[in-house]
Amino acid sequence: MGRAASMGYYDLTYDQGQFEYFGGARAGCWINMLAVGGIVLVPDDSRACRCAYQNQATLALIRHGVRPPHITAIAESGDYRYDVQSRSHTFSGRLRIVMSHPQQDVQIRYTLDDSYPTHRSPLYTSPIAIERTTPVRASAFKGGRKLAVRDAIIFTKVDKPETSGQKRRR
Repeated sequence: MGRAASMGYYDLTYDQGQFEYFGGARAGCWINMLAVGGIVLVPDDSRACRCAYQNQATLALIRHGVRPPHITAIAESGDYRYDVQSRSHTFSGRLRIVMSHPQQDVQIRYTLDDSYPTHRSPLYTSPIAIERTTPVRASAFKGGRKLAVRDAIIFTKVDKPETSGQKRRR
């Protein structure tokens, strides 16, 4: 449920993505929402609904495609911090970027210039070292086709990372 009583979803397992809204679909027009075996079932109960939506439909939401690659960072020199509240990644010194994917038969393609990865983007084969502020985007590919939405992180270089409300990572 969103703040405006609209339905949506967010990937709680990987704590990423954006809260996606299904416009014109109010959760109050349905009996309940059931998460069953990886599918979200939303049975209709709009017969008494007097709102402007009046969709009168049962929804079934299922995950499509595969998850995006997971991007992590390790401080080679200096320090690396991730602020949970602002979701900012700051570092001093040098960072090593590591990308992984739960499926072994996919290719991870990435960009370091804030453009979206395509089948022609560099293929990830080993950790990437960065020493300046760098936007990192990655997508999973198989047979030249993009399989997953992309993951994106901006690693911001600072003289000395702040310490309040931040978790230190190694």
